[in-house]
Amino acid sequence: MRVRGERNSANESSDQSKKAEGFKVIKILKFPMRDLQQYRLASQLAEGHKFVASLEALEPLLEKGDAQAHAVAGVIYEFGGEGVAVDFAKAKYCYEFAAGEVGSVGAGLGLSRLYFYGKGVDVDMEYAHTLYSALIKGVDEPLAEIGLARINLHDSWEKPDLVAAEKHLRYGMSRGYVDAFILAASLRRRQGHFVKAMALSINAKLRRFVYLIRDSEDVRLMDE
Repeated sequence: MRVRGERNSANESSDQSKKAEGFKVIKILKFPMRDLQQYRLASQLAEGHKFVASLEALEPLLEKGDAQAHAVAGVIYEFGGEGVAVDFAKAKYCYEFAAGEVGSVGAGLGLSRLYFYGKGVDVDMEYAHTLYSALIKGVDEPLAEIGLARINLHDSWEKPDLVAAEKHLRYGMSRGYVDAFILAASLRRRQGHFVKAMALSINAKLRRFVYLIRDSEDVRLMDE
């Protein structure tokens, strides 16, 4: 399977110009809903973990340069599964295409993950921070807030800011995201508030248990 316009290593120099721009403006726009039925089919297949079939359904949309299809394909290639090998190079291309074309929130989160965790690229927390920051300026996205908190709490981050981390986590917790409570517990431990940390850890475990019972696909179970 081939994504539209897939680049080889000779074209990677263009990444540096994109990186310098830092996606200063990630436009948060609705996707043009071309081929809606085909897209819904591909999305349903992906949600059912039928990734090979999902990519096959996405292929005509990818060939047309549909940005939303690229965002979905990026997630599949990033995590792999059920006959689809992890391919960070393809995931990166798909995310960059979707983010550049329509400012896909999902693609912005995906790119941030790649650079934060060093998936197929060098770890670059500064760039991940730039991407997450651009996202929260344009859209209500708890996962971007949690991503910023994770960076501010990371041992290798040159500019740790526990106050900023707490602010971002407070937003994620207000929306019920399990990972926000887990990171908040870590923050409290660093501050020496061990009882509060324990309470937050218990809260996170209870929430995870309840969400899993109600809906194992609950977005609040996601992490960045």
